Amino acid sequence: MMHDDGKNTDTPMTVGRSLFVLAIVLASLNLRPAMASLSPLIKTIRLDLALSFTAVGLLTTIPVICFAIFPVVANRLARRIGIERALLIALGLIALATATRVAGNHAAVLFGSAFVVGLGVAGCQVYIPAIAKRHFGTSAPVVTALYATTMSASAVIAVATTPLLTSYFGSWSAALAIWSLLALLAVGLWIPIARNSPPTPRPTTKPAGLPWHDLLAWRITLYSTVTFVLFFSILAWYAPIYQAQGWSDAAAGSLVAVLFVAQLISALVVTAAAARQTGRRPLMLAGTILSAVGLAGVAFEPLAAPWIWAVLTGLGLGVQFTVAFTLPVDYGANPDEVGRLTAMAMSVGYLLASIGPVAIGWLRHITGSFEVPFATLVVLVLVLSLPMLRLPATASVARN
Repeated sequence: MMHDDGKNTDTPMTVGRSLFVLAIVLASLNLRPAMASLSPLIKTIRLDLALSFTAVGLLTTIPVICFAIFPVVANRLARRIGIERALLIALGLIALATATRVAGNHAAVLFGSAFVVGLGVAGCQVYIPAIAKRHFGTSAPVVTALYATTMSASAVIAVATTPLLTSYFGSWSAALAIWSLLALLAVGLWIPIARNSPPTPRPTTKPAGLPWHDLLAWRITLYSTVTFVLFFSILAWYAPIYQAQGWSDAAAGSLVAVLFVAQLISALVVTAAAARQTGRRPLMLAGTILSAVGLAGVAFEPLAAPWIWAVLTGLGLGVQFTVAFTLPVDYGANPDEVGRLTAMAMSVGYLLASIGPVAIGWLRHITGSFEVPFATLVVLVLVLSLPMLRLPATASVARN
């Protein structure tokens, strides 16, 4: 366990290390299904609820806005009641909001659930890296990469199975709500951990704010921003691109599932690399190139090699996504600094990323195709990701 003074003990808190890792994995499994499950159903939901393309984009954008505005509040809550207890509350919000989607055929319920899910996921994304730093010390980058990989896996599962669940239940709203069971399972596992977690010591000095004047923090934030814009734009609009080409919901959902499987594979590679190195520059370069090529193929020749484009995009996104969540742990000196770096990257990154799905929908509306929107994503990747190659190779270099 790593205490706030930086010292390690052999076992996290009062539970076994394996059980603690399982609890983190189970919490991580709940950070994407509530959003990813919407992706293969976008066309059906839009038609059933008579929503515009822009309004449908808001279903993905609302949680992303929450990711932007809630991290600072999440940090304050963790200081007041403890990180583990705060994580339990965040998981409870996800479970509650997802369960309400059984009545998702009412637009107000569906959009309201998107907001509450956003609050819960935003909190979890701040707490889990800080918990990893606190309890796993030098192994924290590996645990954090595992957390990001698990998120990728949960997106694959949700995209692939939600259309099947819709057919089984005969209702897309029931298929969306069933994911609350996974969140309830996570809540059950975190209750004893939160109960047994040590009390939060009262700070003797005023807590430091977000590192707005730190160049390294801004580099991490920029990289996170690009990654989040790509992820949520793809989540919202990748399936509709191929549905517009005449593909069925199931076929388009399968293509997105392949994309997320590729993302999972590359995330596993990053997880393995996290145990051996701190510098991420070679991975960043590879992720940028793969994403740019895959997105360019979708923009200009979507039917030429749809499965190849999906694999390339997924491989690149998996690298970028996992590295983005690992960087604050790499360069943060202690759990509090990790939390502040993460909160800044989340706040700015998700605020700008919230524009992505709506902007794609708007560009699709005014141009009549997805060519311009996805070409814009290619430019964004190349212009904003490549400067990250100047990131210091190690945390010690970054702070000197």
